[in-house]
Amino acid sequence: AFAMSTWFDTQITYQAAVHISNVYAGFGIDESAVQLSYDDRPNKAPEACAVRIYSSDSYQVKNVFDAQHDIDMDSIRIQCIHGSVGCFGDTDGKYSDLGNVIAEHNNEATCQVVPKMSSHGTMPHLSADKNAYASFDSHPLFFAMIAVALVVCLC
Repeated sequence: AFAMSTWFDTQITYQAAVHISNVYAGFGIDESAVQLSYDDRPNKAPEACAVRIYSSDSYQVKNVFDAQHDIDMDSIRIQCIHGSVGCFGDTDGKYSDLGNVIAEHNNEATCQVVPKMSSHGTMPHLSADKNAYASFDSHPLFFAMIAVALVVCLC
């Protein structure tokens, strides 16, 4: 899960503070039961990275902080981030390639308890949120439309 990714040979100019929070990856995986490395899984380990920078010596990403607006790297504030690994599989707690992770704000009082989409049927205190799932995916008409599409495609 990434909040923001920058890609090769791009430039981003920051003219205001950036606040990133509630970035979760692999929330439902019990890491204590299974110890898998970053490369052991088909899609890598659940990686949480607030700002992920894809860059190289030939095609560098440039991050420009606008001094006129009193913006610097400390203006990128990150809180409430969790994954099995950090950016690019880091296991030492590096959860962003840019900015500051505010450790004192990574607690239950300020962070979302669980990601919204994982609440279906398992977290009664969140299941009352009617917007957590699309309404069409459990409607009988949805299944009828799928059946019609299959018949048309197979003919």
